[in-house]
Amino acid sequence: MLILGKHTDDVGAQLEKLTKCLLESRGFKNIITDTIGEGGNEIDVQAEFPSPVPGSPANRRLIAECKAYAKPISLPDWLKFLGKVFVEEAKLGNDVDGLFVALSGANGPVRGNFDSLRQRKQHITLLEGESLTEELSKLYSLPKAAEIIGKLKQFTDRQYSSMEIAYYDDQFYWVFIFLDNDAAVLDKAGEPVSAAALGELCAPLLKRLDAQKLLDLPAEKLAVERNRNSKKFLLTSLVSAGGKLPVAFIEIDQSGFTASELKTGLTQCNVNGWTLASTDGFVILSFSPTSQTENFFETLRFLLNDGIKKDDWVRLVGNKLFDELLNEQFLKQISLVQGNLPLDIDFAKKLRLLVKLSPSALACTIYPDPMIVTHRVNQPTIQNCDADDVHYLMLSLLRSLRKDFRNGILANYFYHDCALREIEVVEHYRVKDKSSVILEHDVKDRIVIGEAHESLGGGLVYLRALNNAPEPWDWAKPETASPTKPLGGVFKPQKRMI
Repeated sequence: MLILGKHTDDVGAQLEKLTKCLLESRGFKNIITDTIGEGGNEIDVQAEFPSPVPGSPANRRLIAECKAYAKPISLPDWLKFLGKVFVEEAKLGNDVDGLFVALSGANGPVRGNFDSLRQRKQHITLLEGESLTEELSKLYSLPKAAEIIGKLKQFTDRQYSSMEIAYYDDQFYWVFIFLDNDAAVLDKAGEPVSAAALGELCAPLLKRLDAQKLLDLPAEKLAVERNRNSKKFLLTSLVSAGGKLPVAFIEIDQSGFTASELKTGLTQCNVNGWTLASTDGFVILSFSPTSQTENFFETLRFLLNDGIKKDDWVRLVGNKLFDELLNEQFLKQISLVQGNLPLDIDFAKKLRLLVKLSPSALACTIYPDPMIVTHRVNQPTIQNCDADDVHYLMLSLLRSLRKDFRNGILANYFYHDCALREIEVVEHYRVKDKSSVILEHDVKDRIVIGEAHESLGGGLVYLRALNNAPEPWDWAKPETASPTKPLGGVFKPQKRMI
């Protein structure tokens, strides 16, 4: 744990303040910091614990020593503290509680002496290491370290070498040191600190850690996102171009990315094995319809892992090369990923269509589905499950398409690029008790993307069609439809597209 301060005396004062808060939470009263006792002994913190019995003798006294050394305390520090406790006990004629707060822990001789002493002196406490962190975590409701590490990963891809809790001016912070000796600071909840707070923490933190600089995490996050998006742009552009682009493509700014960002992205794609530099001045993909299907799957996983932009998706699927990549090798790889699931010709035909329409459907195929793979791998003795597993995979694919179809971000893609207008879902419900079917019913849900009349602002809207509405091929043209009765007057607007 780190105690930060503007100077050495301020660090000590911060630790004494923190110890005071800790004692107050345990019910101690009359807490005073930084006093001089009889004989010239400096006492960092002294306090009293009220007797729980009305009319009882004087309150129980406590003295505390607080050390924020960079190294663990040694035996002379510990024995000096015990001497102060002894003096107070001799003066009062009864036991005095002693608390030693050692921010950087204690060495072996101190811990050995403390363990031996505690067998006869229960009122002496050494608070350090995990015990101190645990006490403060409870008092200040600090989140678990794993939660904060997850928050950090939202802002940077860097690998940290150490993680510390820091305290300054009544606030707790999480401090990460990275392999290049840079540091990052998150607040108690795991969010980046304000620019003002970062400026105040910078000098004492860099001095305490001997770090080079504090990262601006929001800027770091933006840089990570731009780097990831530049690689997606490069990869989808390569697929769109048939798998080959001249090196000159990355030597100029493209699609909002600088040439420097594109060069960095290409270098990382090469390292990942997704692209190769040819000898004739071209950048090429490391996979083709006849080879390296594993690299194709790894590339797809990268493109889809945290969502894919509509323009990247259109570049990926709207070309001849992508069609050719969805071949028998692709299907064999899917079968392998899904626990050697056999895929027949009819299923393969539907799958190829679905993965070209829906990014979520494509993601379903390239990642193992636990509902399918778990029992196929761990319980291979289960018989006659292939048909059920194929059915479940198709159900996941269709639900993925349905989810994407209702995603407003993809509305233009489905309407203009795919010429899709509607997804109709028919469900048959059978409710059963222990002896029979007690309810049976069919329901139909028709979700439509249509063009709004110009008097309504134009653009695309999502609509829920009535059951007796005409099919998309029978719709009236948008320019002849009534403003108050879009598309023939049989659709009820569900929401406007923004």
